[in-house]
Amino acid sequence: MTNEQKKASRRYKVQGVKATPTTHPGLWLDRYADYAPDTAWKAAFVQHVCKLSTAANANPYKAFFERWKQALVAAGAQTHTGTVRTRMVVGLGSESILETSITLHRTYGVPYIPGS
Repeated sequence: MTNEQKKASRRYKVQGVKATPTTHPGLWLDRYADYAPDTAWKAAFVQHVCKLSTAANANPYKAFFERWKQALVAAGAQTHTGTVRTRMVVGLGSESILETSITLHRTYGVPYIPGS
């Protein structure tokens, strides 16, 4: 990639953008990550995105989730709640600048199981 192409790229233009408490973690992960072969940088970036995911989005998502459950009950749907014994990650094989990925809710930026 030439220097001119780098300067024209979206990632170059948003280098100075800083995360705030209301930053969407999915958008940050998908659009602001830059390619870096340095594993220490990747680890720090993922930790940063995890902090964003648990910050400002927690309360709005909880409210949405309660409304969603109430709508299912009102519609007469059968629901089931499950738990996992260990860790569960969905979307590891999806395309990502970080080699592995995670599935995040498009609106709230929290991990979720698609179709659930």
